[in-house]
Amino acid sequence: MGKLKPLIIVGGLLVVIISVLSIFAYRNTHWWKKDDKDIKKAGMEEKQVVLSNGRTINYGESDSGKPALLLIHGQMVSWENYGEVLPELTKKWHVYAVDVYGHGGSSHDEELYYLDVNGDDLIWFINEVIGEKTIVCGHSNGAITAAYMASQEPDMISGLLLEDPPVFSTDGEGWEESFAYLDTYKVLHEYLQSDQEECWEAYYLRHCYWGQLFMPDAMEGIANYAKSYNEKHPDKEVAIFFLPKSMTTVFHYTRDYDLRYGDRFYDLSWNHNISHEEILKGIEVPTVPDIEKCFKPANFYGTTIDDLYHFKHDLSGLALPPGPKGKHIFGKVIVDESMRIKLPKMACDMFLLKSGDSMVVLADENEGLALIKTETFERKMKQMMELGNKVFE
Repeated sequence: MGKLKPLIIVGGLLVVIISVLSIFAYRNTHWWKKDDKDIKKAGMEEKQVVLSNGRTINYGESDSGKPALLLIHGQMVSWENYGEVLPELTKKWHVYAVDVYGHGGSSHDEELYYLDVNGDDLIWFINEVIGEKTIVCGHSNGAITAAYMASQEPDMISGLLLEDPPVFSTDGEGWEESFAYLDTYKVLHEYLQSDQEECWEAYYLRHCYWGQLFMPDAMEGIANYAKSYNEKHPDKEVAIFFLPKSMTTVFHYTRDYDLRYGDRFYDLSWNHNISHEEILKGIEVPTVPDIEKCFKPANFYGTTIDDLYHFKHDLSGLALPPGPKGKHIFGKVIVDESMRIKLPKMACDMFLLKSGDSMVVLADENEGLALIKTETFERKMKQMMELGNKVFE
């Protein structure tokens, strides 16, 4: 028995490891089943309505008898992407969750992939299908669509919730330097221009920006796996068991997504020459932005959301408020090929820095890097040591 004990322990550990890996792999490839259960629990029924011009809007609807809430999803998903929150929402709201054109079961027609075209048809949807004043909630570019609708039809929209709206960035302000452009729309456009010798999922993984930044040595193998999976299972979504849901969610919806819709964001023709400033100025209904993302920078700089919103100083495309007393924003710096940076003159003047001064580089894994003059660092460390000695005397 003594000799068998180590084998039993090793065997038990192997069983645990295999079980954990199996659960991890299953969740990565079947995460959407929970959304399906939540949709069923919420009592959502999938329906379609056809406009007089032949266009189809696919949507999910809950039981009636409550105030109307219209949900407009973001890029590369469908109305089912709201599955996780639907059980709670349907307790208080008569929910309508639509597929925008080019997604899910709604019409796939390149001529419809414009902000105002889809927005006008969803205004028709409120008037003709919902038939009462409605709260409209949109996510990402769906939030831009929701904002457009509120600017055009305030009488039928009683409130507006904008979740993570890419205002101004998808209107051209720093767009080609944005992560979304570099990671998705540039890659998507290049794929459509290519011979498309592999599936979109494989091509994306091979060229995605986040992969080149964080996993450059691994992406070729992951892309090859996706390509091989698609070749073996051409009628199924590409399921990658070793990648978490956060990296592959959109692959679940790819089969019902028209890549030409996304291509409208490569050159921003989706806006159809409608400026975001024009849209926002036209909104008269009560509007709630993505509050959590507003509070974070406001708290960091020790100011209010209102001050943050109205601050006019522009720094690298980001509107930043003045910091509280003792905190300063001097501007961005660039790391050159020799991994050196040139500090802004205002910073050098304020902290009396000159050529040859020694600096200590501090790091926080969550917040990043910081610089402090060596003599200041040594002085503070000495003070801490002296304080510690007094405590233990």
